Amino acid sequence: MFFYLSKIFSMLFFPFPLFLIFTGCAMFFIKSGKFKKVYTAVFAGFLFLSTEAGSWLFFQSLENQYPHLLTENLPQSDAIVVLSGMVNPLTGHHERPEFLSSSDRILAGEELLLKKKAPVLLISGGSGLVIQTTEKEADILRRWLIERKHNPEMILAESESKNTAENAIFTAEIAKKNNWKKIILVTSAFHMKRSVLCFQKQNLEVIPFPVDYSSVKGYYGPEFFLPSLDALDLSTTGIKEYIGLVAYSLKGYI
Repeated sequence: MFFYLSKIFSMLFFPFPLFLIFTGCAMFFIKSGKFKKVYTAVFAGFLFLSTEAGSWLFFQSLENQYPHLLTENLPQSDAIVVLSGMVNPLTGHHERPEFLSSSDRILAGEELLLKKKAPVLLISGGSGLVIQTTEKEADILRRWLIERKHNPEMILAESESKNTAENAIFTAEIAKKNNWKKIILVTSAFHMKRSVLCFQKQNLEVIPFPVDYSSVKGYYGPEFFLPSLDALDLSTTGIKEYIGLVAYSLKGYI
């Protein structure tokens, strides 16, 4: 009984659910008119995207752009390229990286290297911070892989890029020097479409290997239909990614 009560309490009486409850109640005190209609529509959309049902449905539109491939079905390539974004360089200690939720990227890249899908792995990405004051992420991850007994000559780091467009541009420069034509690209599933388009823009043949899936299928418990900050955060990430696609298209990066 305590377990169920604790779940109900967190669903209804934590700050975010309470904010939504009070905001919803406020609608009844707003006079009818265009403002109320707009307010109701915005609130309904916000509420929908704050549930796992809404956020997963929205997020799947990004994650399902490319099929999930089994490792054994991947063709041989010239290089495995792993995009950064899985380490917080501002926390932890230098001898051990502090991984974020997208750590599947480097683990998948390591798996592909061990299964000899390419002779070399390149980690691309320095930092998305305006001012980088600590060691850059690609360098942190390269050292981490070398400490895991990988051959240093098989692990490369491109640590100057700050966004996906620069990931592609700087990787293409390395590819040209090494005569790479075909790469296996590893990044989060939601981020794969923008990444593939950026790398294809640089005349590279790209085999997408999406990982780090966030949307889940086949679960319909009560949490699925109630608002949460985790669901809202997922929707926010999806909105940001769609904005990125539009911005990159306008800029000519894709």
